[in-house]
This record gives sequence, structure tokens and C-alpha cells, in this order.
Amino acid sequence: MLQAFIIVLREGFEAFLIVAIILAYLKRNSAKPLFGAVYWGIAASAFTSAGLGYLLREGVNEALWEGALGVATILMVGTLIIQMWRTGHKLKADMENTLSKVSSRPSQAAFLGVFLFTVLMITREGMETVVMLLQVR
Repeated sequence: MLQAFIIVLREGFEAFLIVAIILAYLKRNSAKPLFGAVYWGIAASAFTSAGLGYLLREGVNEALWEGALGVATILMVGTLIIQMWRTGHKLKADMENTLSKVSSRPSQAAFLGVFLFTVLMITREGMETVVMLLQVR
């Protein structure tokens, strides 16, 4: 139980940091009307992660699948560590560059771009959580 709590806490904190960076950037660039896209993206990410997690949990009944997901988890965490060593110091700048490209478009395209950016960033964290929790259970 403690292991699951630590996993959810860590991944939730990472998702919170991503959302905080997105909202801070939008606020700094006077793009507050796009806050709704972020909130809708968070909701869509939560439903997507929960749905995919449910499908994975129901489909994982054999030791082979559990072993494959264990290896996938190890690879995801390992590549995350390597990626953070390489790009961690410029991650915020990369996110802001992507957001500036997306939010400078006309209003509907900007809304959709910020929404999709948020969905992809948060769903990635949600799926990491799901795969790791499957290994803990």
C-alpha cells in the first residue's frame, strides 16, 4: 500500500509541475482565455489514463503479460532517468517554446493546441502511474 502511495504521489507531483508550468506560461503571456483548454486537458487525461489502466488491468491475467509490463516499466523509468540527465535543465524552456508556437495561432487552433499539449503531457504521467501500479499489485 505504501509503495502505491509513493508511486501515485510522485507521478501526481510530476503532473502538477507540468500543469503549473503551462498555467504560469499562459498567465505570463496574457493568454488566460486558454486556461480552459488546460482544465479540459487535465480532465481528458484523467479519463484516458483511467480507461487505459482499466483495459490493461483486465487484460493482464497471465504471467507473460505481467513480465512484459514489468520490463516495460523498467525501460520507462530507465529512459526517464537518462532523459532527465540530458534535458532536465532545459525542459521548462522546451515546454515554453512548444506552448508559444501553439498559443500564437488563432483562438480555436490555440485552444486545441494547448488542449492536446496538456493531454499528451499529463496522459504520459498517468500511463506511467498505471504501468507501475500494475507491477506493485
